[in-house]
Amino acid sequence: MQHDSENPPSPARRAASLLLAASLIWLALATLLGFLGRIHWFLDLFAHFRAQYAAVGLLLAAGLALLRHWRWLAGAAVLTGVNAALLVPLWIGPGAASDMSEPPLRVFAFNVFAGNSQENIAAILEQIQKRRPDIVVLLETRRSAWQDHLEAPGYELVAHTERNDTFDLAVLSAIPGARASIQHFTHWNIPAADVRFVWQGREVALMAAHPTPPTSTINARARSEYLREVAEWAGRESVPVIVAGDLNATPWSEAFARLLEVGRLENSQRGFGIQPTWCDTCGLMRIPIDHVLHSPDLVTTHREVGPSLGSDHSPVYVELRWRKN
Repeated sequence: MQHDSENPPSPARRAASLLLAASLIWLALATLLGFLGRIHWFLDLFAHFRAQYAAVGLLLAAGLALLRHWRWLAGAAVLTGVNAALLVPLWIGPGAASDMSEPPLRVFAFNVFAGNSQENIAAILEQIQKRRPDIVVLLETRRSAWQDHLEAPGYELVAHTERNDTFDLAVLSAIPGARASIQHFTHWNIPAADVRFVWQGREVALMAAHPTPPTSTINARARSEYLREVAEWAGRESVPVIVAGDLNATPWSEAFARLLEVGRLENSQRGFGIQPTWCDTCGLMRIPIDHVLHSPDLVTTHREVGPSLGSDHSPVYVELRWRKN
């Protein structure tokens, strides 16, 4: 690293310069690899941490400015800008609703964690009663833990798998007449729930989804195929659709981008920021992998994440209204 000062650098300054240079090279590599997810599933994992890359870029830029390494500072600024540019759309508003006086469609999606305690299960049900969402999507409702907890006052259990594993799911509806069928995606037969209901005079289709996490070649392939089939389902529907659940993908993932494109879906995060949902113990490394997506007919007018309540995930709560023409 070339210095702008004519004075020879001190050992401390030289060590700081080397550390910053190595960090900048690492940041450049991670930023680049995150764009190559189409090539290999492992490279796509680098795409999940765009917010962290932007933050690291800012810190490196500050350090390089203090040491007056102007050319390296320019590189840090470029890398920060590239990653920040991918975050900006999450703060751009989704558009206006047609009638804010009408009550919203409230959707609550939560990966409750298959190993959660009975005490936390009670707290989760209390949270649902407090929020009173219209549709509740619960993932990892392992039968042995949840079989006595899926009846809530004011709700009908319209979908429930009984695999007794981490891919169990349940959907509760406060909307009268809602109906559902269990679908199975990919040749691994991973379940999802196709829920149909009428809201403000129009039929809506909601898919409760939970693919495998991309932790190996097989799991990553299953995750991508699952999301592809969900996208194809959404793309061929003639009614407005919603996809809700733990998708095991961030907004910057290649698989997520294809889901939005093929399914003609919009991300409810737009206008509300990053709102990370996983993992609860990861601190600054938390990322958003739990989502509510919807057709352009709908607009998100409120979105928040709630407490994890013993899960490694945070629930997503959204309020949807019809989009203004």
